Amino acid sequence: MSCCDDMKPMPSRVVASPEILRERRRIAADLHDRVIQKLFCAAMTLDSVANRAGGSETGPTMRRVVADINGAIGEVRAVIHQLRSPPTAELRLSVLRTVEEARSALGFEPAVTFSGPVDGSVAGMTAEHLTSTLREALLNVARHADASAATVQVTVRSDLVVLDVADNGIGYSGPRQGGLGVHDMQDRADQLGGSFCIESSQAGTRLRWTAPLDLPAAQPDRKSADESLRDRTERRRPQLDSVVSSRVQPAEVDAQERQT
Repeated sequence: MSCCDDMKPMPSRVVASPEILRERRRIAADLHDRVIQKLFCAAMTLDSVANRAGGSETGPTMRRVVADINGAIGEVRAVIHQLRSPPTAELRLSVLRTVEEARSALGFEPAVTFSGPVDGSVAGMTAEHLTSTLREALLNVARHADASAATVQVTVRSDLVVLDVADNGIGYSGPRQGGLGVHDMQDRADQLGGSFCIESSQAGTRLRWTAPLDLPAAQPDRKSADESLRDRTERRRPQLDSVVSSRVQPAEVDAQERQT
């Protein structure tokens, strides 16, 4: 089985409209200003009460709840990050723009499809190398393939982004040095720890370029969010302890008065 055998046509996805992007930012703001703040205050209160409980049975239970809240805050922050700045919204536009720029040289418009969780998955050097590889691949089609149609497919899997480019041209018998740019595309894949293959026949040429996904920003963000929460809790603990004490003290005084 060749590296390109499982290429399948995928339904295209529409680029997010400005209205959708504005709604995403609004939801992110609500999550940050309301949900996270409430979770943060709840964690601080429980943490303070757990410290006052000392070695009682409720102390460990409350600390476990605080840890769960910390984890929830990290997850919400990860969602906020994706809502505020979906990296591959730019990648998606870059792919479409690259295809549009190549249309005049090709003499036709390639069909473009996106599959998988593209938004929020590909960023940085991976996105740049993918776009550059696509540009080189379309240039090769225009120069050498004598094709009348081509397809571009970007697929995001669980840990991999895949670029497939296929045309119905005349094919080739071997790499044309300096023409096909095979080495350049291979180098881009190698730099990212990905793969590259190209196949050609009388029915046309197909190439596949892959790269592992960038590590999601949410994972380091989650750790930093938990650490930030603990730091802020420590700074505000004296103030919170005084509030808790003021709420508990009257009950303690009433108990002492009843005993006397």
